[in-house]
Amino acid sequence: ARMVTTADIFGKQLHAYTITHAIDDGNVLRFHVDYFKGGGVPIKPGEALAKQAVVEAILARHDRASNRRRFNALLATASIDDAIAYYDLFKALQAQKQAEDGDDLPLNVACIFSPPAEGNRDVAQLQEDLPQEKADNRKDPNRKKEALKAIMADYNRQYGVNFDIGTFDLYYQDVQKRIKDQKYPNSDLPHDKKIDLTIVVDM
Repeated sequence: ARMVTTADIFGKQLHAYTITHAIDDGNVLRFHVDYFKGGGVPIKPGEALAKQAVVEAILARHDRASNRRRFNALLATASIDDAIAYYDLFKALQAQKQAEDGDDLPLNVACIFSPPAEGNRDVAQLQEDLPQEKADNRKDPNRKKEALKAIMADYNRQYGVNFDIGTFDLYYQDVQKRIKDQKYPNSDLPHDKKIDLTIVVDM
C-alpha cells in the first residue's frame, strides 16, 4: 500500500527523453544489436534446441564481436524462466568446452532478475518498473528464488563478494557497476573482475 509509481507522484508525463535522444545528444555510447536466426531448423520458440543454438553462436562469436572482450554484452530474454535456462546452458556448455580444452577461457556470465518481493520494499519498488518480472514471479516463485540463489552463489565465488536474496539491491548495483566499469581503454582491469555477458529479462 505504501508503494507508489512515478505517475502517482508527478502526474501526467510531460516529455519523454528516450535512449535514442540520449545517443543523438552524445550523452550515452551507441550500442550494437545482433540478431541470430537458427540454421533453418524447424523448431518452436522457447525450445531447448533453439536456446542451445543461440548459446553456441554467442560462444563462437563473442570474442570477435567484442574486440577480444574489450566490450561486454547483454542477452535479453522474454521471461525469468528463459533467463534461468540460458544461464544454465552457458554454464554447462562452457564447462564442457573447458573439459575438452583446458586453455579455453570461459566468458564471465552474470544473470539478473528480481526475486519474489515477499515484503522487500526495494524489490517491490523495482518491480513497479519491471512488469514482466513481477508477473513471472507469481508462477512457481520458490523455484525462481532457488535459481536466483544459485546464480548469486556463482557470482559470489567469481567476484569474491557475498550477496544473497536479502541484499538483492546491492547485487543489482554491483552487476551494473561491473558492466559500466568495463570500458574500452580499461585494459588494466583483470578479466576475472569483468562481466562479458549479462542475461536480463526484457521489459
